Amino acid sequence: KQLHYTEEMLKTYETTIAPLAASILRVIKVDSYLENGQEEEIKRMLDALKTQMSMPFDKILSVGYIKYHIHRKEPEKALSHIPTVEAFVKATGIKQYLGLIERLRGKILRIQKSYEKALEVYENFLKTSSANQSAIYGKAICLLNLKRFDEALEPIKQLLKKSPFNPTYQFTAAKIRFGLKQQADGIRNLKTAIKGWKDADADYKPASEARALLETMKKEGADVQ
Repeated sequence: KQLHYTEEMLKTYETTIAPLAASILRVIKVDSYLENGQEEEIKRMLDALKTQMSMPFDKILSVGYIKYHIHRKEPEKALSHIPTVEAFVKATGIKQYLGLIERLRGKILRIQKSYEKALEVYENFLKTSSANQSAIYGKAICLLNLKRFDEALEPIKQLLKKSPFNPTYQFTAAKIRFGLKQQADGIRNLKTAIKGWKDADADYKPASEARALLETMKKEGADVQ
């Protein structure tokens, strides 16, 4: 469903904005396609856009390639594209991409399981962009993986205050609650996440993981009613 909404949104924009802007938007929005298993389609699109996007804006394609390699858990390949985006910022003065690159650098470090370093990246970013939900979420994920559950709870609460029915945040909150041995609260978060993903595609991995976790808990005798 999310992929459908993204595609409809992009098609709408493509009727109202310049072709170059539409191409850039497609590059930035590759996440929805990657999350729904369209790796090959995204790789073909990025490769095709190389000949369609004029300099220096063709360098923005590296953002798409970074996300593509992050999704495939290829950190070294993802890192190799960062200098291209940094060169684009230097050439154009469009600094908004530096923040995006820092958040993507945090994701790369998470793939490498360098959670302490990733946490440092997110915390430094949040010093100047304290409300950025992507960075707040990244911080929560790092703390969760470091088993610093008490600290992880605060940023996820902050996110849920703004987006209470976001299934990704709810699923992460469930994991944190389980780490804190707060099973009843964790189950509530987990069930809310599953409800939020009720229209997710069958092969959408986070939704499948959430449903599988609930089934496992049922088999282990947890009260999930």
